[in-house]
This record gives sequence, C-alpha cells and structure tokens, in this order.
Amino acid sequence: MTTQYKTEYKIDLTHERKVRQGNYISRLPFPHQNNAMNLMRDFYKASGKRGILVLPTGSGKTFTAVLWLLKNAIAKNVKVLWLADQGFLLEQAFDTFKKNCLEIPENKREILQMRLVSGSTRHANGNSISIHDDILLMTAQTAIGYWDSNNLDDNGKKIITPFHKFLEHAGKNESLFIVYDEAHHTPAFGRRNLLIGGSKEKTGILEKYPNFNLLGLTATPTYTNVNQRGWLWEIFKDGVIFEARKKDLEDAGILAMPNFKSEKTQFNFEISDSDIEKMLIKHQELPQHIIDELAKNEGRNEYIAKYYVDNLSIFGKTIIFVDRWYQCRTIENKINREAGKVIAASIFSYVENSRSIDYLNSRISNQNDINLEKFRNGEIQVLLNVRMLTEGVDVPDVKTVFITRETNSKILFTQMIGRALRGKKAGGEKDIANIVFFVDNWNRHIQFAGSNFVGGLEDKKIERGYRPYELIRIDLIDRLNFAIENQNYEYSFIELVASGWYVVTYNDVHIEEVEGQEEKSSETFTENVLVYENEKEIFEIFIGDFLEQNKDYIWEKEELDKSEAYKIAKEFIEEYFPSSIVSSESLEMRIIQIARHLGQNRIKPEFFNFEQKKDLDFRSHAISIVERDLRRSEEEEYLKNIYYSEDKSLLRVVFHEFEKFQDAFEYEIKVFKRGGKNSNTDTTANPGFQKEFPKRLVPEEVRRRVFSRDGYKCLCCGKTKNLQIDHVVANKYEEPNDDNPELYQTLCGTCNREKAANGFNYKHTKFDESKIAVRDVLKASKSEEPIYYVTRLINCYYTTSAVHKTMVDAKNQGNSVWKIGVKLGANINNNMAKDINALIDIIRNKGYKLKNIEVTEV
Repeated sequence: MTTQYKTEYKIDLTHERKVRQGNYISRLPFPHQNNAMNLMRDFYKASGKRGILVLPTGSGKTFTAVLWLLKNAIAKNVKVLWLADQGFLLEQAFDTFKKNCLEIPENKREILQMRLVSGSTRHANGNSISIHDDILLMTAQTAIGYWDSNNLDDNGKKIITPFHKFLEHAGKNESLFIVYDEAHHTPAFGRRNLLIGGSKEKTGILEKYPNFNLLGLTATPTYTNVNQRGWLWEIFKDGVIFEARKKDLEDAGILAMPNFKSEKTQFNFEISDSDIEKMLIKHQELPQHIIDELAKNEGRNEYIAKYYVDNLSIFGKTIIFVDRWYQCRTIENKINREAGKVIAASIFSYVENSRSIDYLNSRISNQNDINLEKFRNGEIQVLLNVRMLTEGVDVPDVKTVFITRETNSKILFTQMIGRALRGKKAGGEKDIANIVFFVDNWNRHIQFAGSNFVGGLEDKKIERGYRPYELIRIDLIDRLNFAIENQNYEYSFIELVASGWYVVTYNDVHIEEVEGQEEKSSETFTENVLVYENEKEIFEIFIGDFLEQNKDYIWEKEELDKSEAYKIAKEFIEEYFPSSIVSSESLEMRIIQIARHLGQNRIKPEFFNFEQKKDLDFRSHAISIVERDLRRSEEEEYLKNIYYSEDKSLLRVVFHEFEKFQDAFEYEIKVFKRGGKNSNTDTTANPGFQKEFPKRLVPEEVRRRVFSRDGYKCLCCGKTKNLQIDHVVANKYEEPNDDNPELYQTLCGTCNREKAANGFNYKHTKFDESKIAVRDVLKASKSEEPIYYVTRLINCYYTTSAVHKTMVDAKNQGNSVWKIGVKLGANINNNMAKDINALIDIIRNKGYKLKNIEVTEV
C-alpha cells in the first residue's frame, strides 16, 4: 500500500497516453479551483512573482497547484522545486503529479522525471539530485542543508552540491517555479534564509535567482494571520493571489461541516512530571509506555466498541484510528460481537512477537488490501488501522472518524480528520462529518492538538508547554514549597502569584517518529511566559529595546544553541534587571522564550493579565482564623467551606488537593503573624497581635547537616520526598539561633503542617502524655501509602518519634492486622491502650481497611 520514493521516477508520457487511451478521465476542478487557476495564470505572466494561494484544509490545495503547474509551467519546460516541512506532504504531492501527469498537453513533453528527497531512508538522498529532474520535491530542512553546505573537497575548495547544480542549471534558463506547501511557516529563520536570505551572511535562492517564481500554499486565513505580518509579506511580496473561505465551501457542499464530539471514557491515567516535561517541552507526544497502557486497557477498548455499535445509525461508515495492532484485533472482535455480524475489519503492518498466533495466522499476505476494498465497496462499515489511512487513501463516503487516543502531533491529527471532510459535491454523500475524540481523565492538564481545532480546521500553531492556569498552578506550588522549605515568610501568598503572561510564538526544530524513523522538521509553537508584578515594567522596556535595536540574530534560528542562548540571557538580566532580582534558570528561560518570539516575528508578544489573581489573596481569612483562635478541626472546617464553595472554582484549579490549599493558608497565617508584606491588605489590621520575629533563611550548611543527621527522611512519618527544615521551638516569639542544627529537624510537608506551631520534637524519644487530640490528627491525602499515614498518626499521638517499625498489609483489605512496634518507654497501657479503638476508627474513616491494630514495645 506504500509507494517507494527512493530513486528518480521517470514517466514516459507518450507510452502512458497509449496505455491509458480511452481509460483516462480528467478530474474536473471545482469552481473555486478554476477561479484560483485563472488568477494564477494572470498573476505569473511576469517572472519573479511571489504570491500565496489560500485554500482551506480538504479543499484541494495540492491538486489545484499541481494541475496548474502541469499545464502552465512543466508543459513549457519550466522546472519545479516543491518544498514542504514534512515528508508526507511531499509524498502527497508526488502522487498527485503521477496521477495527473497526462494533463500536460500532447506534444509538449515526452519524458517527465521526478525525485523526492528528504533525510528519511524512505526517500532519495540529496546527493542523487540531477540537473535532468523536472520536478524536485524536497523537505525544507534537507534543502537548507544542501544550500548552506560549506563542505570542502580534498583541495580545500567548496563542494558544489547537486542541489546547487540543479538550481544553477534552471537559473541559466530562468526556468524554475518554487512551491512552498504550508507557506505560513516560511518566516522561520532557516526557511526564510533559504528563500530570501535576510540574516547575517545568508543569501537566499531568490536573492541569487530573482527571476524564479514562488507560490505559497496555506490553509491559514490571511485575515487572522496577525503574528506573521513581518517576514511573511517580505517573502511573498506580491500578496495573496486567491483566497477561498471555508464557510463558502461548506455552503457549496464541497466540504462537509465537521461535527466535533468529545466522548469522555471515564478511565483514569497518570502521567509523571518527567513524562509531561518530555512530552510538552521536547517530544510533543505521549510517551510510548503510556500509549501501550491505553492500547492494552480492555475496559477502554470495550467502551469504544460499544459506543460505535450503540450509535451505528448515526456514525455509519467509520474509520477508527488506533495505536497498536493488538488494539485493532480487540476492538474489531468486540464490535463484531456486539453487532452480531462481521461489520469491522483491520489493516496494520508492523507486528511484534506475539502470542496471538491464531489471529495472525487467519490473515493472508494481502489481507490489508482485501479489507480496504471491502470497506470501499460497503461490505463492512468499520475499518480499524494503525496509521495506515492517514494519507494516500481515498474513501470519499467515510462519514465518521474515531480518534481513539488524544495526540499532540498536529500532523497526525490533521491527516486523521482529513479522511472525512469530503462534502456531497465531492463524492462524500454527506453534509456533516463526525470527528469523535475519546478523552480520558488525566492527573495533569494536557493541551492536546485536537483542542486547538474545535470550531475550525484551519492550520493553527501547536500550543506547547502548559496552558496559562496550569502553568500558574505549577509555578505557584513550586514557589510555595520553596518558601516553606526555606522558612521564608517575608511575602504574602498573593505576592507569589504571577500577574499575567505573554503569549509567544516561534519556530523550533521538532523530531517526530514516522514508521520507526526520526524525522526532523521545523514547527511553529505557542508558549505562555509568566510575568510577576515586579517584572512587568522591566520586560516592557526589554521588549521595546529589543525591537528597536534588533538584538543578536541568534534568536531568529530554529535550532538554537542553548549554551549561547543562556549566556546572552544572563547578560540581558544583568543589563535590565536590578540586583535584587537574582538570575535564575526560570528567568533566563523566560528571557529566551520572549527573545525567540521577537527575533522571529519582529512584533511585541501579546500580554494577558491574570484577572482572577485577587481570588488567591488569603490575608483576610488568615486574620479571621488567627483572631478567632480556632481549633485545628474548626480551622479545617472553615477552610473546607472556602475550598468547596461554588464561586471559588479557581481554588480547585490551582490546588488539586485540599491539603495543598491548607499549606497555602498555613503559610499565609505565618506571614501575617511575622509581619510579612501584602500589597493588597494592611498588615496592621490586627494591632493587638504580637508579631513573631521574621526568620532569615536557614544557612545551606546547616540544612545539609540537619538532612544528613536525620538520614534524609521525615522524622515523623518516614517519607523521603518533599522534605523541609522545621524549627523546633515551643515559644513562637523566641528569635532562634539559626546556625545551631540542634534547633532544627527534618519533616515532610504534611507532617510539618500537622506540627504547625507546636513544639513537637521528633528527634526525641521521651514520651509524655498526648498533646494533640486524636480527632484532630490530619487526614491522609488520597494517594498516601497507609504506612506513612499510620506512622504519622502514632507519632503525632505521642508528639515524639515513638514508632520503630510499622507493618501494614494493604492487600488483605478488611481482614488485615496492622502491626506497630513502638520504642521502649512508650507506656502502651497508660497511653495508647485506652484510645486504640478510637485510632482504628480514625484510620477506617480515612478510607483504609483493616481489622485491628497490634501495638508492641520493641
């Protein structure tokens, strides 16, 4: 089913005409395509013209350009250089040239030679380019490499690459037509310099050969293309040739109107911080181990199959895209079982070692072709596939597309939905195309490619990194944890919150795996850059100076030299930011993001104020809690009423867990007591309250000694993560000697919050009577392992480090007996024995299942 593109492809047109005589029927263009071609003919009467053709996704950009070139350029012996960012776009154009080559008028050409070149082993190598090629299709990245090549021969002379020779040969006759598919990407540093130059020591093809013509193809409407009014119109200096509106084509029945539907599966999946960083910052796709987890989930596959069968009359002829061959098998079998007959089949290529021998043996060598033909002629209603129907397969009457897994690949997403966009007049037999996304519950907010397309299919930039609120949330929690860990209570919680964000857009090199190979291309990304109150004015000055002075051209490049970028960013910080704002990796990264936007777009990024920031000012509530002297249980109830209030939904967006919301309030209370700053509230609102002494940061050497002494674990519950240095002092008005390690202990964030201002010293094992009511022990977080919870429970009960060892049988559910060994001197009979049943009830109320607790002295 795949075409080989590894060598030149020669077409004997005379022979083809004889073979296809009587069988070849020209494909008739639609009115909008005829309009475009008529205007192109007039536009390119003179040489050296550079314009853009704007046609929506699915409306035939490639066909329109190819048909016009065959009749108006290639027929006149004008060579074509077709550039695109991805190999699949080149393959699509290559196949379109092949199918329509007989549109070249008779007696104009006898031989047509084509070559497709990229960095992929599926395609020809750049060194194979010949001056005899009539149509050269090439990825922009490969073209840049061969155009900018500085390789020397054995004599020290610069090697003239085959690509240079091809252009030089065409230049002698002023006979080259350059086409750039997805032209809105051309302002990027490498692509722009390839075409027109403009950067230091860079000469573009059109600078050297000004009489070559340039045609840009794009689906992006020019009337919304604000971000590229800089370089775009310098490259395509003669403007828009023709623009078709998507709404007009839908009204005409040429395009089906997409009906987007998100179907929530209710299945829960988790992604780690490291995976989400790799996905959103580096690879822009879900890691393979998570894709495997999704594909193997039987309940999820059952859900997808049943959802189709239950709505068969609505969805009709449907293509289902999945990720693994075994997922094809599972969903195919489930659909046929639910339907009571065979209505589904699968096509896939790669199969790893498998135990499903019977299923694989039932498929003959050309099973894919047989199943595709059955789908075309209506023998089956559903065709499942693993990335085999994203391109080159034409089944116009497809009514629905199922995208079973959310993707961050704009390329893959666009290919998948493109299978269903044919309207009635284009043979699609439908006015509406159903595009169904199956959406899972993730433990983190992820902005997938599909959410950018709801409401329209025009090409949009990939939004990379975190959405603004998620970015604010992550950054805020990090800043809060850092402040608590360092016992820094100088600034109110509201001061830790970003004031807004810049939306920056720039091109970066993107690596995507295609058929087991890495393909490098340049993509346009949109990112959000946080700004704080004390930085906003500085950033505005920096941006204004940058645009006026045209800073280093390094920022124009797609492949950025990271070490050089950070070096320059540090210099910017020294120049623009006061010494009170310390240079950090975060600030340097934000400078780099903004500089890349400015360097590539030449316009100021848009700034958005965080309007709801005021809802995160907790000062008035903190004052109320302090003045009313609430018990721990009363304070928790007070905070729950705030957290779960219907008009406080932002709190649940920022704080996914109630416990983290409590952390923020504990922090704000301490800031208030110690006279910390709050820009929105008068800190003298409680003049009768005696302020605590503000604490300076614990010296790093002291921190290391305390962590080392305590074994790098929480002395209360035993956790080794989220560790903090806690000051052991019963008198909160006593100014500590921060250089004495004996005044500190290691606690995790949860245990530190539980301890609060109490003088619990977990370094000691001397047991007094309980200083904290059992009912006030902090509840466990949803994900906490029971061993940590019960250890904290007992140690909080004794207010010292009582637990020596805990054995928790979490698998045996309600029949388990939890065994707790406490250190000698705990005096079980006088202390825990009388409260053992109350302790069991508390543990059960937290959701843990157990039969009993055995406590022994060890």
